[in-house]
Amino acid sequence: MAKDLDTSLSELEHLTGLSLRLEGLNGENEAEAQKKVAMLVSAYRDKYDRTNFIRRMLTGEIGGNDLYLWAAHFHIADKVRREVYVVDVDSSDTETVLTILKQMFVTNGGDVVASVDGHKTVLIKVLTARESRESIDKRAKVLVDTLNTEAMVKARVGLGHPTESVGELQEAYQEACTCLAIGSIFYHGQTLFTYDKLGIGRLIYRLPNDVCKSFLHEVCKDFDITTLDDESVSIINAFFENNLNISETARHLYVHRNTLVYRFEKLKALTGVDLRNFDEAMELKVAMMVADYLKTKE
Repeated sequence: MAKDLDTSLSELEHLTGLSLRLEGLNGENEAEAQKKVAMLVSAYRDKYDRTNFIRRMLTGEIGGNDLYLWAAHFHIADKVRREVYVVDVDSSDTETVLTILKQMFVTNGGDVVASVDGHKTVLIKVLTARESRESIDKRAKVLVDTLNTEAMVKARVGLGHPTESVGELQEAYQEACTCLAIGSIFYHGQTLFTYDKLGIGRLIYRLPNDVCKSFLHEVCKDFDITTLDDESVSIINAFFENNLNISETARHLYVHRNTLVYRFEKLKALTGVDLRNFDEAMELKVAMMVADYLKTKE
């Protein structure tokens, strides 16, 4: 029994850095001491395993000097360039996602894959000194395509700025999560969201509700923009996707140019906004995004 107790005490020291010594044990209380130390080891193992440390570090539960101490404990180098990929899937099968990501990207001891919650999985990838933004984005696209085909899940990826130290990983994780939140509101058809390419959506996301409601009233007056029918929304979106070009938009929608102009006139009568006027078209597009944002918050 003493050998088992010594083993547990050694593991406890390895996990926590605390060196304990038990004295005055005899046959009656040694078994109870072994049981309690084993329970302590199990609790610390769950709390301080590498994956759990990554999760707690990214969510801000560990910070300051403790972050660097535990990073060193788990052999996670500090001054290394990394990218945080936050993968959100429409499934709770995180084990399959974890397995695929590890097989695809974990090529050395510095790479980390961990599950954060039922839908989010994190890949922390060590970057080469010269790795470009294009290369980072390309890896994310490959990741999404692979999960879509092999795991049969709909995946989206958020990316923050590349980090230069362990202390920056939490901020990069929060940026990536913000990217996913903004993307889910404003850019429904996309699967890759980077912090520096969120456009006006990132600005709207930080506006107070009263400012948003005031803007909607200024643009749309008494018209409730959320009542726009699907056909009108599709026309507006297609018009912007085709750079406000009426002929290209008509070709994209498979309608005659005059038919599209007629629909613009109907939209003007309904909303008071003329899509053929650049400023008014931009105001309506932003108003639609603001309305989506308010709907999501509510």
